[in-house]
Amino acid sequence: MRVKVVHDDINAGGGSERLAIITIGLLAEMGFKVDLASFKKPDIKQLKRDFGDIVDSVDINPVHLDLFSMIGLTNAIDNPSRVSTESKKGSQDTYGNDSDYNLIINTHGDLLPYYNRSKASDGDKKRIITYCHFPIVPQLIQENHDKSYMRFIRKWVGTEGLEEEDLQQRMLENILKTYDSMMRNTTVITNSNFSKKAIEERYGSAVKPIVVYPPVDVEKFRNIALHSSKRENMILVISRFSPDKQLENVIEVCKILIKDLKVNARIVLVGNIGAGDEKYLEKLKQSIRDYDLESKIRVEVDASFDRLLELMQKSKVYLHPLAGEPFGISIVEAMSAGLIPVVPNEGGYTEFVPEYYQFRTHRQAADIIGKILIASDNDMQAERSQLSESVLKFSNESYKAGLRKVIESLLPSRASLTT
Repeated sequence: MRVKVVHDDINAGGGSERLAIITIGLLAEMGFKVDLASFKKPDIKQLKRDFGDIVDSVDINPVHLDLFSMIGLTNAIDNPSRVSTESKKGSQDTYGNDSDYNLIINTHGDLLPYYNRSKASDGDKKRIITYCHFPIVPQLIQENHDKSYMRFIRKWVGTEGLEEEDLQQRMLENILKTYDSMMRNTTVITNSNFSKKAIEERYGSAVKPIVVYPPVDVEKFRNIALHSSKRENMILVISRFSPDKQLENVIEVCKILIKDLKVNARIVLVGNIGAGDEKYLEKLKQSIRDYDLESKIRVEVDASFDRLLELMQKSKVYLHPLAGEPFGISIVEAMSAGLIPVVPNEGGYTEFVPEYYQFRTHRQAADIIGKILIASDNDMQAERSQLSESVLKFSNESYKAGLRKVIESLLPSRASLTT
């Protein structure tokens, strides 16, 4: 039996990419032949750097995606003045061979609208799974944030010709239609009750999302870092360097902590950076200089997985700056490694982070961090262990069991073969 896994760029190094890799591994375990449909060919060396040895068990057979045909605008590529040469070279019917697959799984259903509206079928809910981390596309398009979504589009089709407003409008209209059809006509999985509620608020009874928590390698982080004796007054932040991650909040919190509360601490901000976000990173560095915090805040770009583990062994606190995020895989990783999480009081992570570690303002965040850092290591060790145990339910195996259950409910013949 064959499965197509759909993901825009598995090299991006984030939580959704990890979910895609674990999904491909599970499908292989279940005996499926797996193809990965993506805009960009997988870079195995980079994947190993970002995710470690879990990549070794994954066999990735790449298939090209074409955005125009995906959203029903195949005619747009016929006009050479409207799209880049690279886009036209890669143009094809994205859905052309979908009938060859027993199952299709979109692992980036928050941003990627994968659904063939021209050949919609009543059986699609039994054949297509959409893992939607959060229904962000309608929000971006309908609340006039479409510029940020167009940046996502330009990443895969180039910029030549896309400055024409009528083409942009047609694209956004078709994207929204395709996205809404995908959500209503496929089996939707999501990552938290927070996201489930958001999906239900938009689509009502037409969609019955299933919560399957995303995979986190909690055992690895526990084994390597939970009982570390190397901890310093260090605060760790893990994030992609992008404006939508609101990393300026980290600098504001740390300014209060160090300048106002006089707490002796260091902050390490670590993560990947995408094309086009260099100016944002420079803006962050300039803010650090403006506040005279260069000796206290260190920025590390494209750190290896081993370096990340080393930082977790040394850090006491994990600070998450972005409110309203649907889950927060890096928060779970940090908690399993023994770091105390400090998070905003709105988002999917409030389902597993204790309320007394949640903040509403920068000052509240600084106050919480200050109390953690001045507490004795003996007092905090029991708390670290308890928090680490509380996130064991987010393990790779728990995710695989949840997804397997969904797949077997859709393909009963598969269940009989794997039991």
